[in-house]
Amino acid sequence: MIKWILSNIGPFHVLAIFSMVSTLQIKSSEQVQDGPFSIPSTAKIVKQCPSGKAEWNRASNVKNCKESQRSLNANVTLVYHCLINEWANATVEVCARRVHVLFGKCAEYNFGAQRIQSSERRVCNKTEPPCPNVYNSTDAYKYQNCYDFSTLDIPLGNLKNATNGTNSSFEVPSPQRNTNGMERTEIIVLIVTLSLVLTVTCISIFIVRRRYKNDQHSVLSTDCDE
Repeated sequence: MIKWILSNIGPFHVLAIFSMVSTLQIKSSEQVQDGPFSIPSTAKIVKQCPSGKAEWNRASNVKNCKESQRSLNANVTLVYHCLINEWANATVEVCARRVHVLFGKCAEYNFGAQRIQSSERRVCNKTEPPCPNVYNSTDAYKYQNCYDFSTLDIPLGNLKNATNGTNSSFEVPSPQRNTNGMERTEIIVLIVTLSLVLTVTCISIFIVRRRYKNDQHSVLSTDCDE
């Protein structure tokens, strides 16, 4: 099988495969922009988030995001999440789209953007247990340090209520964040990274194929000389 691949895959095939995968990556990144990211009416401040998978599943059953989603005319799946808010001072239950959290950051729900994103205030790749550089937002319960508001990663600012008096908590002032720009940046980083990996893989296949052909040619030449 390997010999067949090496002898039949040429530069044209490598470029064709690379182009197809790159196109699929771009289409996937475009699909991220379609449909709602969450159901804002389901976003509620809670005292604490689940500390394990079993608790997460129980809370998910109570939240019943499938029922809330029935009123939406969109081809997306919105599931239960319990995350910190964008100020990193309160925990939020919400029905939202599952996303990949990048750069070893905590997952957060942004009330203004009405979506889940990587936090700019909290990291989880330097805690125990550390989170990977990329993980699923529905795995947030694995990284409990994200919910620990006693150790913020930035200095505290003025103290006031987190959201319309719903929960008494401190809030850290911050400039407005361009969430759409952040999302595009994350997508571009993923596409560029995957493209580089594919490029290196394709080049490696081409080099191995050339060497294989040269070795075959050498063997044939030796047989003829004999």
